[in-house]
Amino acid sequence: ALVPPGRPGLDGQLAGYVFAALKYPPRPDDPAPESDPSSAEHVLARARKQVQLGELSSAVDELEKLQGQVAFVIDDWKKAAMDRIAVDKAIKVIKLECALLHEACAAE
Repeated sequence: ALVPPGRPGLDGQLAGYVFAALKYPPRPDDPAPESDPSSAEHVLARARKQVQLGELSSAVDELEKLQGQVAFVIDDWKKAAMDRIAVDKAIKVIKLECALLHEACAAE
């Protein structure tokens, strides 16, 4: 998240690694700075909190706010998370169908 803008190469990745080592990430409940309310660090912290709470859909929604190199880096994770959300919804539908079928068979 701390890769300098315009430096997507290896030197930018190394600089981002150094910057990340020098700076503590914000907590999810820390207020975002007035100058940049959607800073990557704060968005990632809020998304992490949503994942810890089991709210994967909310985490993906939060990650939609990211732009640039950070958005590119998390794109694979976001796609996998959206696949997981779809699978979870399908499982709920299948369980509901099974419960309805069981209820119908028990009534006969």
